[in-house]
Amino acid sequence: MKRLPSNLKLIGGYAIYFVLILILYKAAFLWVYSYRLEGAETKDVLWAILVGLRFDISVIGMILGPFAFLSCLPYINRFKFFNFFWGYFPILISVWMLSHLIADIVYFENANKHIGYEGFVFIGKDMGVILKSAFEQNPFLAVVASLLVLVFLPLSTYLFLKFNPYKHEPESWKRDSILSFVVLVSVVFAIRGGVQETPLRASNAIVSGHSFVNNIALNGVFTSIMDLKSQSIPNYLKLETKESVRIVREEISYEGAEFIGKKYPLLRKQKQTNNGKPPNIVLILLENWTGKFIDPISDGKVFGKELTPNFNKLLRKGKFYTRFFASGGRTTNGMMSILTGLPDRPGLTVVRTHQVLGNFSGIGNIFKGLGYDTFFVTGGDLSFDNKATLMPHWGFDSVLGEKEIAKLNRFKIGAWGYDDADVLQVLHEKISESKKPFLGVSLTLSTHYPYRAPDPKFRIFKEDERDFEYLNVYHYADWALKDFMDRAEKSKYFDNTIFVFVADHTHHRYLDYYEDRNIPFLIYSPGRILPAIDDRDASQLDVIPTILGLVGKEAYFSAMGRNLLAPKKTESAYFAYGNLIGWIESDLFYIHFVDGNRNLKYSAKGQREEVSLCDTEARICDSHFNKARAFLNLSHELMNQNLVFPTKEELERKEY
Repeated sequence: MKRLPSNLKLIGGYAIYFVLILILYKAAFLWVYSYRLEGAETKDVLWAILVGLRFDISVIGMILGPFAFLSCLPYINRFKFFNFFWGYFPILISVWMLSHLIADIVYFENANKHIGYEGFVFIGKDMGVILKSAFEQNPFLAVVASLLVLVFLPLSTYLFLKFNPYKHEPESWKRDSILSFVVLVSVVFAIRGGVQETPLRASNAIVSGHSFVNNIALNGVFTSIMDLKSQSIPNYLKLETKESVRIVREEISYEGAEFIGKKYPLLRKQKQTNNGKPPNIVLILLENWTGKFIDPISDGKVFGKELTPNFNKLLRKGKFYTRFFASGGRTTNGMMSILTGLPDRPGLTVVRTHQVLGNFSGIGNIFKGLGYDTFFVTGGDLSFDNKATLMPHWGFDSVLGEKEIAKLNRFKIGAWGYDDADVLQVLHEKISESKKPFLGVSLTLSTHYPYRAPDPKFRIFKEDERDFEYLNVYHYADWALKDFMDRAEKSKYFDNTIFVFVADHTHHRYLDYYEDRNIPFLIYSPGRILPAIDDRDASQLDVIPTILGLVGKEAYFSAMGRNLLAPKKTESAYFAYGNLIGWIESDLFYIHFVDGNRNLKYSAKGQREEVSLCDTEARICDSHFNKARAFLNLSHELMNQNLVFPTKEELERKEY
């Protein structure tokens, strides 16, 4: 160690420290999620841990490599400020790294993937909402974590200032020049994950058909950085726009709406089929409602108790879809698909980019153009995920969130915001006041993590029953929905209203690949919709076209879905979430990774397992792959070019 330059002693010490952090993280991750290893082979788990070393080394190269290089530069290190910068900054990075990895462990439970861009974008105005939730859910742990950060920073700063081993040696410029080159090359190889042709990608973590095992090698720091980098479509997924348009149009065509746009290839005109009074629309976005707990997707019972007795009764009076799939995995993904008819992209959500400011035929805009009053009500902070900006942009004139409901001084706030019964009561009161046809949309909240039922009477599951917190709050949410419908049925608006219920995504915990996409979708309108159970494949992208078909008024819209009630239509579902895209159709559940040219094939019906169908029927996989990348490319291109929907002036002049 005496011959080792003092700068490398310090950098080497940091490297060992970061290695220890990542080892402890991996051990904690496996301990917390050991229940997910059911069905996994030991050799696959061990191999995943070994593969994970590449990702850990890559992360250390990313966050420590630049400082290692700076420490070797000759001449400039004679300035104390400069060597203080590269010497001290890794301490600050380590604080972020620890916090980020802890957040990743928590996030994985509720997202079924490692943390991505969220780890960065929530640092800002949304951080207050996150911290509030943390203190609500586990105040002791939150306080301890805060104290650790508050103690660690001043203590580590003191130790650095007192024991920093670095001493600048002016005569060693030749050695430093060589070292800087060697360190630079080493860092590049570390970040790339080796000397292979392509850099390390998340898809390199795939070692088996077991989805959790394929996540063991990864860590939240790597996935977050990759999320921010991966904003363009890789070459192996690219498809010419003309071909994408052809495939998408063919997939989403149906009787009753015709494509009329050339400049705007998704633009369609809904034909008028209703010359009478326009119906009201109530659209409820059900936060975190997982489909597997609903009867008839299953028997609806968990530990012998019916979880959603009220919704199970209601759906038998309407049209319910058992094979309905979420187009994403977070609320922003669900809102994009349901409220605009366009899928969000993998990686960084469009909601966090300038593209969201483009012209969309949002459901609010469509119905406002038909003379409707438009309402959006949620119990959470509207600043979270930019709802305060998005909802008016998507056509909602009246937008109410946590602050607006608080001003009423009528309700008690819950763990994440106002609870469902209170939010739906506010929605009911607002739409009851409307003098025109209305579109009333509500995003529920109680089933969002942290799960806390507002009253003990809803806590029917015991602490020793798996997922009891979520199940209890799901049971409450079911009651809240009944409470709302009881009010609605007594109202003046009920007879002329179409009620639509759809989840934004599943809760992601204890679910297989199919269950993680499967969500409830119900259309309820006595006298308009005959009761039926529909087992055909569909997705959130179909919500807007289906509602427009039910309303039956002439309208212009751009959406990548179909009217599910129209004859002669396709049956399929596209999704994009994290680092993958996928296509569900017939017997095949197809997944393709966007950060590596690899795919996974599972059964979409019957026993849940990997299938070798593509080995004997390659055309089926090719079809799924081409449809998925057509949806990815076209949505990406149209949002990039702001060619989703024409302006009001362009529509009037027919410049589309």
